[in-house]
Amino acid sequence: DDMDLSSDLQVICDETWYAWMAQILAGMSENEFVAVCKRSVAALRGLSTHVEARSRLNPWFDLDFSSLGECEFRIAKDEHRAITLEQLCALRDFFIQFAGGEGLLT
Repeated sequence: DDMDLSSDLQVICDETWYAWMAQILAGMSENEFVAVCKRSVAALRGLSTHVEARSRLNPWFDLDFSSLGECEFRIAKDEHRAITLEQLCALRDFFIQFAGGEGLLT
């Protein structure tokens, strides 16, 4: 039972939707899946009537954090730091204390 994607509005049951999505997602690579998610977020953003929602960056898709942790960088002036060294160490200790064997917070 193929869904008619040419119609503007089609009501389908949850079971049909889940089966269709599982079929589509099963054939995708990780990169293809991420690309589909990005396009979906962009499309939803474009449909929004709120200017703020359309312009707000999504940290999962719009920001590239891949370079973080590649090198050590010290911000010389305290007033330019978002967190003090003492606060950062306390945060690190908290995560270590409550992280399970695989590093996940439990």
